[in-house]
Amino acid sequence: MAAFQCQICKKIFKSARSLANHCHTHGLTPKEYYDKFLIRKTEGICPVCGKPAQFKSIGTGYTIYCSMTCKMIAQHQNPEFAKANSERMRERRRDPKFIEALEKSKSEWWTDERKNAIKTYRAQFLEKQKSSKDSI
Repeated sequence: MAAFQCQICKKIFKSARSLANHCHTHGLTPKEYYDKFLIRKTEGICPVCGKPAQFKSIGTGYTIYCSMTCKMIAQHQNPEFAKANSERMRERRRDPKFIEALEKSKSEWWTDERKNAIKTYRAQFLEKQKSSKDSI
């Protein structure tokens, strides 16, 4: 089990979350603490566009990319990744277990209760829309 030590008061915690909660006793947010004591040189800046990446937690640090767009750009610029990813998806779509799980999730999600709720919401929305046009 990894131990997490506060770099300010040297107190030891069992988890990154405990250390993050402790940061507030020193007047720092977990992000401020991470930026001051734990950040790596190549971390926190998107390698594609140079914008700041999103801070996740003391335990994980920053995301690599600032957005899904930059992540996709980076992945598509790497031909080996694109080739491996497309082959992986082709294999997955042929897997009977995947097909069965997909069909099951669709049938579980699309229940009569959900269908009725959507119909009711749509009717209410259209009624409100009609009444707002009538009042103009």
